[in-house]
Amino acid sequence: MEFPLKICCSLLAALCLMGSGHALTQPNILEAGAQEQPASQSAPAWEEDQLEEYARQVFALTNQLREEEGLPALAWQQDAAGAAGVRAEEIITSFSHTRPNGKSGLTALKEAGLSLRGGAGENLAAGQQNPQEVMEDWMASPSHRENLLRDYYTSLGVAVRADENGRLYWVQLFLGEADSAAPQA
Repeated sequence: MEFPLKICCSLLAALCLMGSGHALTQPNILEAGAQEQPASQSAPAWEEDQLEEYARQVFALTNQLREEEGLPALAWQQDAAGAAGVRAEEIITSFSHTRPNGKSGLTALKEAGLSLRGGAGENLAAGQQNPQEVMEDWMASPSHRENLLRDYYTSLGVAVRADENGRLYWVQLFLGEADSAAPQA
């Protein structure tokens, strides 16, 4: 039996004309086939420290990619990582850029005390088993690649969560200059 792997991205452009409004692109969802675990195998038990390590590896791979493309590295933003964790929990239930409360996924950044004035973006993925796989899938998608390589993003928060079946959910939250004046290590 097959079920889809999903990756999704959203972009909040820095369109602060006269101090108002942001533009949010429509979400893009890509699906690829993946094999469901046989019933005889138990779901992997993911430890919190392993998921945190995966998030840090995605961060490192993102900066490696940016370096290869001649772009500056992103700073780790702990508040954005916390917001990404909130979003990762939410997408376990409903894989969407729209939060369960009906608002944009990027509002999790505002709730974490971050401004969206410098622009923000969100990459989502589900089902990939390791950081390399999720990065390959994001790079294969033009809209996700665009988020990964935006030159005005300056910081990033990443989170990974697992559902009760061991399926992984990945979130990257990118921030522009106005949001990262004090990145946290």
